[in-house]
Amino acid sequence: MPQVDNGSPPPNRVEIAFATDDVAVVTLFGEHDLGRYETLMAALAEAARRARSVVVDLSECALVDSTTLTLLLHTQSVTHKDSGGFAVVIPPDSGSVARLAELVNLGEMLPVLPSLEAAVASVEPDRRGDPES
Repeated sequence: MPQVDNGSPPPNRVEIAFATDDVAVVTLFGEHDLGRYETLMAALAEAARRARSVVVDLSECALVDSTTLTLLLHTQSVTHKDSGGFAVVIPPDSGSVARLAELVNLGEMLPVLPSLEAAVASVEPDRRGDPES
Protein backbone atom coordinates (compact mmCIF):
# COMPACT_ATOMS: atom_id res chain seq x y z
CA MET A 1 0.00 0.00 0.00
CA PRO A 2 1.50 3.41 -0.93
CA GLN A 3 2.16 5.88 1.84
CA VAL A 4 0.04 8.99 1.91
CA ASP A 5 1.84 12.27 2.57
CA ASN A 6 -0.19 13.97 5.27
CA GLY A 7 2.24 16.87 5.56
CA SER A 8 3.69 15.83 8.92
CA PRO A 9 7.30 14.73 9.30
CA PRO A 10 8.05 11.02 9.57
CA PRO A 11 8.10 9.68 13.14
CA ASN A 12 11.63 8.23 12.90
CA ARG A 13 13.87 10.93 11.56
CA VAL A 14 17.06 12.92 12.04
CA GLU A 15 17.25 16.71 11.80
CA ILE A 16 20.33 18.93 11.67
CA ALA A 17 20.24 22.52 12.93
CA PHE A 18 22.91 24.96 14.01
CA ALA A 19 23.01 26.49 17.48
CA THR A 20 25.94 28.66 16.32
CA ASP A 21 28.23 28.66 13.30
CA ASP A 22 30.52 26.26 15.18
CA VAL A 23 27.90 23.98 16.82
CA ALA A 24 25.68 21.58 14.89
CA VAL A 25 22.74 19.99 16.70
CA VAL A 26 21.61 16.60 15.42
CA THR A 27 18.19 15.68 16.83
CA LEU A 28 16.89 12.13 16.68
CA PHE A 29 13.14 11.55 16.71
CA GLY A 30 11.51 8.17 17.27
CA GLU A 31 13.38 4.89 17.07
CA HIS A 32 16.94 4.46 15.79
CA ASP A 33 18.45 1.04 15.31
CA LEU A 34 20.29 -0.89 12.61
CA GLY A 35 17.55 -0.04 10.10
CA ARG A 36 18.27 3.69 10.49
CA TYR A 37 22.07 3.31 10.58
CA GLU A 38 22.88 4.79 7.16
CA THR A 39 20.58 7.79 7.62
CA LEU A 40 22.07 8.59 11.01
CA MET A 41 25.63 7.99 9.81
CA ALA A 42 25.11 10.44 6.94
CA ALA A 43 23.55 13.08 9.22
CA LEU A 44 26.34 12.85 11.80
CA ALA A 45 29.01 13.02 9.08
CA GLU A 46 27.31 16.07 7.55
CA ALA A 47 27.10 17.79 10.93
CA ALA A 48 30.77 17.10 11.69
CA ARG A 49 31.75 18.37 8.25
CA ARG A 50 29.78 21.61 8.55
CA ALA A 51 30.51 22.52 12.19
CA ARG A 52 33.46 22.19 14.51
CA SER A 53 31.39 20.76 17.36
CA VAL A 54 28.40 18.42 17.39
CA VAL A 55 25.62 17.94 19.92
CA VAL A 56 23.33 14.94 19.52
CA ASP A 57 19.94 15.51 21.12
CA LEU A 58 18.16 12.31 22.14
CA SER A 59 15.37 14.11 24.01
CA GLU A 60 12.77 13.09 21.40
CA CYS A 61 14.23 9.64 20.81
CA ALA A 62 12.25 6.62 21.98
CA LEU A 63 14.82 3.90 21.23
CA VAL A 64 18.48 3.53 20.35
CA ASP A 65 20.58 0.41 20.01
CA SER A 66 24.26 -0.47 19.89
CA THR A 67 24.62 0.72 16.29
CA THR A 68 23.49 4.19 17.34
CA LEU A 69 25.90 4.19 20.29
CA THR A 70 28.73 3.13 17.96
CA LEU A 71 27.97 6.07 15.66
CA LEU A 72 27.98 8.46 18.62
CA LEU A 73 31.40 7.21 19.71
CA HIS A 74 32.72 7.51 16.16
CA THR A 75 31.40 11.05 15.78
CA GLN A 76 33.02 12.06 19.06
CA SER A 77 36.33 10.73 17.73
CA VAL A 78 35.95 12.69 14.48
CA THR A 79 35.09 15.97 16.22
CA HIS A 80 37.95 15.62 18.70
CA LYS A 81 40.45 14.97 15.88
CA ASP A 82 39.38 18.32 14.43
CA SER A 83 39.69 20.04 17.85
CA GLY A 84 35.94 20.27 18.19
CA GLY A 85 33.58 19.34 20.96
CA PHE A 86 30.95 16.64 21.27
CA ALA A 87 28.06 16.08 23.68
CA VAL A 88 24.88 14.04 23.92
CA VAL A 89 21.60 15.23 25.43
CA ILE A 90 19.71 12.61 27.43
CA PRO A 91 17.19 14.02 29.90
CA PRO A 92 16.93 11.90 33.06
CA ASP A 93 13.25 11.17 32.36
CA SER A 94 13.73 9.95 28.78
CA GLY A 95 12.68 6.35 29.38
CA SER A 96 14.48 3.54 27.59
CA VAL A 97 17.19 5.81 26.18
CA ALA A 98 18.16 7.01 29.67
CA ARG A 99 18.02 3.43 30.99
CA LEU A 100 20.30 2.17 28.21
CA ALA A 101 22.73 5.06 28.78
CA GLU A 102 22.88 4.16 32.46
CA LEU A 103 23.21 0.43 31.79
CA VAL A 104 26.23 0.86 29.48
CA ASN A 105 27.73 3.74 31.50
CA LEU A 106 27.52 6.01 28.47
CA GLY A 107 28.50 8.99 30.60
CA GLU A 108 31.91 7.36 31.13
CA MET A 109 32.50 7.31 27.35
CA LEU A 110 30.77 10.49 26.16
CA PRO A 111 29.74 13.80 27.71
CA VAL A 112 26.05 13.27 28.53
CA LEU A 113 24.08 16.32 29.62
CA PRO A 114 20.44 16.70 30.70
CA SER A 115 19.50 19.60 28.40
CA LEU A 116 20.25 21.00 24.99
CA GLU A 117 21.30 24.32 26.49
CA ALA A 118 23.85 22.65 28.78
CA ALA A 119 25.21 20.52 25.93
CA VAL A 120 25.62 23.48 23.56
CA ALA A 121 27.31 25.51 26.28
CA SER A 122 29.70 22.63 26.99
CA VAL A 123 30.99 22.48 23.41
CA GLU A 124 31.24 26.20 22.67
CA PRO A 125 34.90 27.13 22.05
CA ASP A 126 35.15 29.52 25.02
CA ARG A 127 33.86 26.80 27.37
CA ARG A 128 36.42 24.28 26.13
CA GLY A 129 39.34 26.64 26.74
CA ASP A 130 39.88 27.06 23.01
CA PRO A 131 42.47 29.74 22.24
CA GLU A 132 40.59 30.68 19.05
CA SER A 133 37.51 31.92 20.93
